[in-house]
Amino acid sequence: QSSFQLYFKNFRFFISYVGWILAPIAIVLVLSTVIGGVTITIIDVLLNVVVYSVIMIWLSVVFIKATPQLIADQTIKTRKLNQEAWRLIVPFALASTLAGLITVGGYLLLIIPGIIFSVWFAFSATMVVLEKIGITESIGASKALVAGRFWKVLWRLLTGGIIIAIIYLLLLLIITLIYSTLSGVDLIMLMSATPTYPQDVLNRIVEMLIIPVSAVYQVLLYLEVKRTK
Repeated sequence: QSSFQLYFKNFRFFISYVGWILAPIAIVLVLSTVIGGVTITIIDVLLNVVVYSVIMIWLSVVFIKATPQLIADQTIKTRKLNQEAWRLIVPFALASTLAGLITVGGYLLLIIPGIIFSVWFAFSATMVVLEKIGITESIGASKALVAGRFWKVLWRLLTGGIIIAIIYLLLLLIITLIYSTLSGVDLIMLMSATPTYPQDVLNRIVEMLIIPVSAVYQVLLYLEVKRTK
């Protein structure tokens, strides 16, 4: 509830950033009118996979960094925020990757170790951004923070993740239904076929609405766990 309250209260701030998600696909759409064949395919992959991934990571860092300031009703200096986010993008990505690899390794061994690791290291990337600590240090710091409150953190991660996922799927279904009605294409066919560019744009719009909520929830949970340590 607090996540959505903060999100809607600062909706203009979040929307001013998430619009960048549409940039790669918009560029490809424009270029496809003058370029074709293998060239546009390569450009499509570069922009909608590589550049898009970088943008998503950068946005995550921006929102994690900004959330404590939004909670405190502080004026955000966007230029400074953007610069700090770019400096932290690599450490954040590496911390996320390291925690992810350890967690996947746990799941490959047995389900239970994977669940344990996912909770232990849930805040490692967030701590890299907010506490400005090293990548390997963040792994140990996240585990120490969760110690003694494993089940509480697991429950909050699960419930928050499920609620956000349900909202995302509902928005996706609604927007796909609208597109199906306007285009005259069968809904089942739309959902099973390879997405067209208009569908990709609509999917990105849904992502634009959900990504800030996910980042805000992660930070609020981290701050609560830290405060009650």
